[in-house]
Amino acid sequence: MEAAEKKPLANESAVLVIDHDADALEEIGHYLMVTGRQPLLAQDSRKALAWLRENHKAIHTAIVNYNMPDMNGDRLLQELRRAQPEIRVVLCMKTSRRDILRRAPESNVAAYLNQPFSMAQLGDAVDRAVRARGVVPFPA
Repeated sequence: MEAAEKKPLANESAVLVIDHDADALEEIGHYLMVTGRQPLLAQDSRKALAWLRENHKAIHTAIVNYNMPDMNGDRLLQELRRAQPEIRVVLCMKTSRRDILRRAPESNVAAYLNQPFSMAQLGDAVDRAVRARGVVPFPA
């Protein structure tokens, strides 16, 4: 995240990515840069939240791995919303658990991705999240 902190954040282009997998972060970050977005990469939920609190006006979209080892996924979603009430989340999960999905409206989840996913699927999900004004229903 240090590299991202040196540049001013452009409106709607900054995307916070929270994932404990360094390879996934690198791949997602590269894809976001190539497609004109400004990736802010974090392997640690708490550090990402601290950074979001400091820059809440510039970050409106996040890609979140629900299964972070340092913080429960539900808590992470709550903390994201507390730090930036208008944030739109692309939630990445290994399985589509209906109990999690039912709680999505209060967590600002705008799109879902089951892991593994392609970069094209990620791009579509990020575009939906950026355009979202509400919650996008989970696909059947």
